[in-house]
Amino acid sequence: MSVPMSRADPVVPPGAPGRVSVIRKSPRTRFRAPGSRRRSRWSDVRAHGRRAPVPAARGPCRNPGVRVGILATFLIVTGHFSAYTFVSPALQKLSGIDERLVGPLLFGFGPAGMAGNFAAGAALARRTHRTVLIIAVSLAAAMPLFLLLGRTSVGGAVLLIVWGLAYGGVSVGLQTWMIKAAPDAVEAASSLWVAVFNLAIGLGALVGGVIVDTLTLQGVLWLGGACALAAALAIRSARGDENLR
Repeated sequence: MSVPMSRADPVVPPGAPGRVSVIRKSPRTRFRAPGSRRRSRWSDVRAHGRRAPVPAARGPCRNPGVRVGILATFLIVTGHFSAYTFVSPALQKLSGIDERLVGPLLFGFGPAGMAGNFAAGAALARRTHRTVLIIAVSLAAAMPLFLLLGRTSVGGAVLLIVWGLAYGGVSVGLQTWMIKAAPDAVEAASSLWVAVFNLAIGLGALVGGVIVDTLTLQGVLWLGGACALAAALAIRSARGDENLR
C-alpha cells in the first residue's frame, strides 16, 4: 500500500545511510483503519448504559426567601381578613361609633390604604426587608390596640386609619419580596403568591366568622394581631438574604 507524501517531504533513496523509517503524513491525508467508524459520545453512552446527566429544576418552594414570603402572606392576609370582616361591629360595639359614621370611616380606610401603598412602594426600592417588616409589625400592633386605645370614637377612628395605612403596603410589599427573592423564577413565584393570597382571604373570613360565633368579637382582633406578629418573626428570620436587602 503506497502512502502519498507531501511535496515538502525529502526523497531519501532506499538503503541510504541515516535513513529513518518514519513516514510523514501529508496534511491533506487522513488515515482510518479498515472497517473502523467514528464514535461519538452518544455511542459511548449507549455502550456503557449511562445517560447524560440532566440538571434538576429548582422550584420556587426550595428558595428560603420564597418560603418566608409565602408564609408571611398567608399569615398577614388570613389575620387581616379575620378581623376586617367584622370591623363594622367592632367600631360600633368597642369604640361606640354611631352606625351612620361607620360608612364614612370605612371610606377613609381606602385612601389611607392608597397612601400606604405609595409610601411602601417608595421605601421598598431602598429597603425591601425592613419595609415589609415594618408593615407586619404595624399590623400586629394596630389590631389588638383596638381593645386598649379603641374604646373611644377618636381612638377607634385613628386606629382604623393606621390599620389602613399599614395594610395598604401589604400587596406591593409582599409582591416585591417574591420578585426579589426569586429573580430567576418570577412567574412561578408570583403565581404561587397570588394563589396563597386568594386562599388566605377566604380562609380569614371563614375563621373570623367561626371565632365571632363561638367566642367573642375581641377574639378576631387578637387573632389578627397574633398572625401579623408571627409573620413579622418569619420575615425577620430572612434578614440575611442578600436579594431582599
